[in-house]
Amino acid sequence: MKDFGEGNRVKTHRWIWNLIFASTLLLATGAVHADDECADCPMATFTGTYKSLDTLTVAPPDGFLYALIDGFVTPQRFTQIKAKVKSAIPNVSLGAGEVWAIARYHINNIYAPDLSSGAPQEAYVAQEPSFSTSVTIPVTSLSDQTFTEFAFDFSAAPIPAGIVDLELKVFFRGEMAGSDYNAFLWGTKDLNEPMHLCIINSTDIFYLKGVYPDRTLFTEEEILSDPNLKNAVDLDKDGVINEFWQPYPENEPIIYPVTMSVALNFGAETPPTPSTWNWYYYDLAPGDYGRLILITEGESFHTLSRSEAYARDFSEVIIADYPMPGVADHWINLPGSNDRVFEYTVVYTIRDAFLHQAIIRMGAYPDIEGIFEAYYYDLTPEDRHLTLVPMSP
Repeated sequence: MKDFGEGNRVKTHRWIWNLIFASTLLLATGAVHADDECADCPMATFTGTYKSLDTLTVAPPDGFLYALIDGFVTPQRFTQIKAKVKSAIPNVSLGAGEVWAIARYHINNIYAPDLSSGAPQEAYVAQEPSFSTSVTIPVTSLSDQTFTEFAFDFSAAPIPAGIVDLELKVFFRGEMAGSDYNAFLWGTKDLNEPMHLCIINSTDIFYLKGVYPDRTLFTEEEILSDPNLKNAVDLDKDGVINEFWQPYPENEPIIYPVTMSVALNFGAETPPTPSTWNWYYYDLAPGDYGRLILITEGESFHTLSRSEAYARDFSEVIIADYPMPGVADHWINLPGSNDRVFEYTVVYTIRDAFLHQAIIRMGAYPDIEGIFEAYYYDLTPEDRHLTLVPMSP
């Protein structure tokens, strides 16, 4: 974790933009074959055992994310899943024993680490599930009142990033407090599929509309050398550009590239502004981007971002909250039918980066309308290229 100090918390900002895509779901029908209620559960090996499903409650960890990995590192595999667990049997605590977890999923056979393969296609998804089992963790007790957080170690059987239909089962085997019975209990959590969140510094090129009808993207050098372009960003026409005034919204646009550092925290609701941040990219250069792959739960969650930009005499800090939809790549059963549908989340492209969601800094004037189309149609593949960099340690 890194202490970034204070910043100004704002909802929007003229020169930094977050990109939140609707969680578009496309459907394809197919037949359904119901699984056994717990076909993948290991059976207890001792007698006098109380066995019951859904008798453990599984919840997200304190940091909300079940898992996060750096998409720069290949192969992309999750070796740890965090979750909080408690007994779901009212007024019954659990004694000494052990807990472990099993991840159940289907392999996406056409998955590409940069997501260039697009959204999963049902025809290329393994029909049979795969499983990863964690190392067992000894416990002295497990309460029915308060959660205990565990970091389940899947190093011996990592969970690949290219999967659909992810489910986590957590098991307890051990003593039931105040009872002569041993207990074999488990609870299930349906997780979102791995999401690709990209952090992009796109300030190596500036988007300027209204000067030339056939071109809108320019480098700083091109703007400085062209009187028409330079005049368009010199708002007070004094021959000096990149000027700062107050109040803030009337500042001239910053046409030169900036370096940025971005810190991130996550939550089911808007996280409070912390003194320390859990994930960050430090000194992200113009034209660079980072790729985080995370596992969450629920239809949506919040990403709290602290973005610091700096270059020459320019520096600013912005803290913003971005609601984001979760990734859903899985089968769902249709009510009152033996059919099911396969739904998936659309993959988007910014320059040459494929992703589900993005936090991106761009230089633009007077607005960003049409910028993503311009990135695609007006840039050569070489100029469109973004360089993937690792997350800061």
